[in-house]
Amino acid sequence: MLLTNLEIENLGEEFSFNAFENKKILITGGSGMIGSFLAEAILRTMALYGKSLANLTVTSLSGDFSNITKLSKLSQLNLIKTDLRNVSEFEQFHYIVHCASPSNISKIGSKKNLKFANEGAIQSLAKSGTESITFLSSGEIYGECKTPAEERFAANMLTYAGREDYPRAKIAGELAVRNIGLKSEANVNIIRLFHTFGPGVRVDDGRSFADFLYSVARGEQPRLKSQGTQIRSFMYSLDSIRGMLTCLLAGKKELICNVGSDIPMSILEFANVVSRVGGLEGVTQVESKTYQHSPFNTLIPSTSLLRSMGWAPKVSLETGVRQSLSWIRRQS
Repeated sequence: MLLTNLEIENLGEEFSFNAFENKKILITGGSGMIGSFLAEAILRTMALYGKSLANLTVTSLSGDFSNITKLSKLSQLNLIKTDLRNVSEFEQFHYIVHCASPSNISKIGSKKNLKFANEGAIQSLAKSGTESITFLSSGEIYGECKTPAEERFAANMLTYAGREDYPRAKIAGELAVRNIGLKSEANVNIIRLFHTFGPGVRVDDGRSFADFLYSVARGEQPRLKSQGTQIRSFMYSLDSIRGMLTCLLAGKKELICNVGSDIPMSILEFANVVSRVGGLEGVTQVESKTYQHSPFNTLIPSTSLLRSMGWAPKVSLETGVRQSLSWIRRQS
């Protein structure tokens, strides 16, 4: 399981899941950390508090549902291996959360792996009767941000230097979802997610924070492929899911919202925290000429909008790292 019993109890106390009762929910990208974490949060919290879904369908291109296999005993859960070319065959869903997206940096630059933002596929997901569609976008659409990025969107594609396929695909997905909102009664949520780590992160995720966590969980010092001076934000997955649920249950016709930590931290600082919490000393810096570094130095979100809806982070960085390491070690 990705969440503890206490975390499930706390979610039920914080959020009313009445809107989901007897509804059909689709979560795409169920192999990933965010999709599987959200599926478990909804299913287990509703079951604990005596609420029932019509069903929850989770899709995955790879068909690897190992993060949520233990939930398969719940009759409301459907696991389907598929890609977005087949979504027109799906039944009607009341709630759609579109999380399907590659995270591995080796896949981001390949156009053939960016079908998660295909406009036709997204529009095929939303049928008559769809009440809400949520698109998981990325903070990368902002480009270089010398100040915390606000939801007023202004991307500068010149800053991407060969990695523009990923943010362009996310922008296309945002526009497609907003277009659905204009043509239907469905509420639209666009969630611009920033670096999120936690249980469920995969060993081949490809991002530096995942590499650090898996190295330290094996008793190895985290290895940097740069000097680690770039500034990012790092937030534990439970707080990210709480942010997503805050948006999802807000019931707004159109909501575009950042979900991430507004505390700036260098990649080197995060590696040091992981090393320290994991009981190791320091980090090893390794330069690689073949590594495709991010072209911008600072990317931090403004969380003013999310906080105005009652959200605030609850899990400290150290606690999140400790729980992530514990989960990874249990998998081995």
